[in-house]
Amino acid sequence: MTSEMWIWAAVGIVVAAALAGLGALAVLFALAHGEKGPRRFAVAPVEGDLETYFDEKAAWAATATTTVPGTPEHVWAVLAAGGYLALPFLLSGPDVDGDKLVYRGPFSAWAEEVARKEPGRELVTTGAGVSAPLLIKSFGQRFLLRPAPNGVMIAWTVAITPKWIGFLPLRWTGFVARPVLGFVLRRAFR
Repeated sequence: MTSEMWIWAAVGIVVAAALAGLGALAVLFALAHGEKGPRRFAVAPVEGDLETYFDEKAAWAATATTTVPGTPEHVWAVLAAGGYLALPFLLSGPDVDGDKLVYRGPFSAWAEEVARKEPGRELVTTGAGVSAPLLIKSFGQRFLLRPAPNGVMIAWTVAITPKWIGFLPLRWTGFVARPVLGFVLRRAFR
């Protein structure tokens, strides 16, 4: 094979990979949109005790903590109203409808249901559905609110168990997400 043929083969492989990637994004985009998007594929309910799931059982979890000015009642009002995690072009939501929450992004959408709430103190949600199949086994979020000397301390935990690699010890990677979760948390409740 000549060097010219090798170059054309490499270009062909790169173009094929780019087209496959664009095709995958188009499929994810289509699955995430529409009324059914966030509940297109059901996820397993969190098994056992919720605290144990967040603190030990979930394959991956990260907790961000910050203190914001205001009262626990004010922070609870923001949680109850929804829309607090909206990031332009990346994420909208949650849209709150009673005990159901829906989040949407350009290539993913997911639905949660309130598992436990204590106004002004705690909100725990667990996954009900996702737009992309074969990825997530279970997931949930936990918001803990505590009075602090200069406002309200919020501890936000996100926990996920993937379907195919949930047996791997992924928890140690949570430190990577913690700064991002902290930024989103501070932005949401400023």
